[in-house]
Amino acid sequence: MSKVRVKARKVGNSVVVTIPKKFKVAVGQLFIARLLENSGGKILFTPIPSKWKLLRHAGKHPK
Repeated sequence: MSKVRVKARKVGNSVVVTIPKKFKVAVGQLFIARLLENSGGKILFTPIPSKWKLLRHAGKHPK
């Protein structure tokens, strides 16, 4: 796994994390963020699939 530099900044009551384009994250993509225990402050971001993608995967939404 390669290391990539990211930047975090505070905007109002939120923190914005800026990552390189090579990750190809869709605008508006939601994530679950977890602070990993005993990791020195590492954060794991897991994308939350959109409702449309979940329905399509289940075969309940037209392609």
